[in-house]
Amino acid sequence: MAPGKWGESFLKSGLPLEHMAMSILTRMGWDCETSYEYERLNRDGKQEWFELDLEAESPFIDSNQPSLKLIVECKYHDPSRFWMLLPHVPTRWHFEDRLLNYAPFEALKSRRHSSLLNLAPTSVRGVVVSQDGQKQDDALYTAIQQVVHGFLPLVLGHGFGYSLDVKRGYSPTITAYIPMIITNADLFRMLPSASSLSDIRKANEPSDIAERLQWTWLYYDIPIALLDQQRDFVVAHQEVMERLLQKYPAASKRLTSMPGRPNWIALVNIEYLESAVEAIFRQFTKIKTRKPEEFL
Repeated sequence: MAPGKWGESFLKSGLPLEHMAMSILTRMGWDCETSYEYERLNRDGKQEWFELDLEAESPFIDSNQPSLKLIVECKYHDPSRFWMLLPHVPTRWHFEDRLLNYAPFEALKSRRHSSLLNLAPTSVRGVVVSQDGQKQDDALYTAIQQVVHGFLPLVLGHGFGYSLDVKRGYSPTITAYIPMIITNADLFRMLPSASSLSDIRKANEPSDIAERLQWTWLYYDIPIALLDQQRDFVVAHQEVMERLLQKYPAASKRLTSMPGRPNWIALVNIEYLESAVEAIFRQFTKIKTRKPEEFL
């Protein structure tokens, strides 16, 4: 094998990027677990096992304060490719409750604040583009599908299962869940002024028509097929966890709001992962929430 070739081959496996992400988060004091597996329909309509790369839970704050859990999918790209996104125009779900997916209780004192969304530019949709102009496999689409399909099964099991099943005398813990995609690909968001097809055709560099981003909040609207599937997940979970949900009516009510999530995904270039997570967590600790005892 030619010198250096094995290194790129190893990088394309995605494992080194996962290792780097976990190393950064662990160094920051986050508790990390790898490889969460779940089952879903593939593009051919057949049941298939998939996995998310990483779960990361925030450093301890206070027993009365919610924790934050990042649900992470990593995607490596060779340097010849970048991701091009569209700017997001706020319509619905542009507020904290749809970004911080709290479970098992709706902990926010004010659901409509947008302090976290103000930390980074907001985007919607995107494609993978190569520097030489050749069409590429849409790894961004794949990463989004991985994280949105695995999101609710993980939240149901952890937030509406494990977190509720506590010993007598203890209160359930509250956790906010945010999906995250980490990539080494350069991220660009088209400029509103890039409205001429001829200008786009003549562009020599992505920066001619787009701004380069360190990270962005990527908006995602759950399609009807996935929404129906999520409702089925919730119904099945209600049957299995009936005893615990009867014990905590506030959790049962919160559970019914989970289909249709997530709506916001943190999309982060690996070089800026530490600063992005630090900014998110710092702002998260400032958000006013209700204590677990208020729900009992």
